[in-house]
Amino acid sequence: MRKAGSMSALITALAMSIFLETLAMVLFGAKPHNVQAIFSLPTITVGSVALPLNVLLTIAIGLGIMIALQLFVKKTKLGKAMRAVPQDKDASTLVGINVNKIITTTFAIGSGLAAVAALMYCATYPRVTNDMGSMMGMKAFIAAVLGGIGIIPGAMLGGILIGLIEIFVKLFAPGWYEAVTYGTLIVILLVKPSGILGKNVGEKVPEAAQLVLQAGALAESGNIYVLDMGEPVRIMDLAKQLIRFYGYEPGVNMEIKIVGLRPGEKLYEELMMDEEQDKMRRTVHNKIFVAPPRNIDLGEFYQQLQELAVAAEHNDDSVVEQLAKMVPTFTPTRENLKL
Repeated sequence: MRKAGSMSALITALAMSIFLETLAMVLFGAKPHNVQAIFSLPTITVGSVALPLNVLLTIAIGLGIMIALQLFVKKTKLGKAMRAVPQDKDASTLVGINVNKIITTTFAIGSGLAAVAALMYCATYPRVTNDMGSMMGMKAFIAAVLGGIGIIPGAMLGGILIGLIEIFVKLFAPGWYEAVTYGTLIVILLVKPSGILGKNVGEKVPEAAQLVLQAGALAESGNIYVLDMGEPVRIMDLAKQLIRFYGYEPGVNMEIKIVGLRPGEKLYEELMMDEEQDKMRRTVHNKIFVAPPRNIDLGEFYQQLQELAVAAEHNDDSVVEQLAKMVPTFTPTRENLKL
């Protein structure tokens, strides 16, 4: 199903969930089963407020897992790959990411976190039913939408808010708490689809294409321009939109070819670092910047060009060494230079 559309994957996941629930009912019966809690702590009283330590420990464990998962996704190489794959599988493959491995790892981590959530739930409510995962999964989805899809702290914030909403509704209208929960989902989708912590910062493909054309109109010889497109935009979609701006149709009047990559090579993208962004010069357009000039010793550069020309004339190994010296980000070899 990995090569199928997102809708097919969603329907398959729902069907598998129903199949597993039904299989559990056949194997273990439809009656609820009591389980032994992994921890059982007393309740302490602070003034007139009773605080169950089981609940406090559950919140602490959830907070610790959230912090660990956030650091893993943001700081580790594997976590960055997990964020790159859903944005663009083709580009992820080009930069050397094993897409199938990342998908498998993501599902394994998600399953492990679901198991931890089930254990914490059973510590407070020591009873297991065949369909308990369906309701918890639906509430988790609502919490993720409320906090912001793809934002780990937002998911936890959404879960706390959903819990508080249900508690207060049960106090005043016990039969309406489910309706209010799903109503909250509808309202958040209508008012702020990105969620509480989400931001609509991504450029649409037509907007990104217009930004490229505007940068071309502002461009001056010798300058390097940086375009702020927000979230990543698929480069192929951007190329197709630029072709359509000129009245042509991609694949009909004009073909798009990816050139410059040889077998075994990877595609890299240079990103401006924070300290470089501070040095960029603004233009009349608030999303188009001029990159700071590179400090190049022209005398030394011309000397390197002369040495390169002599090496190329003699067709010896110093061509490779000279190119490596002039272009540090590229490691040439005799094979890919076809010497």
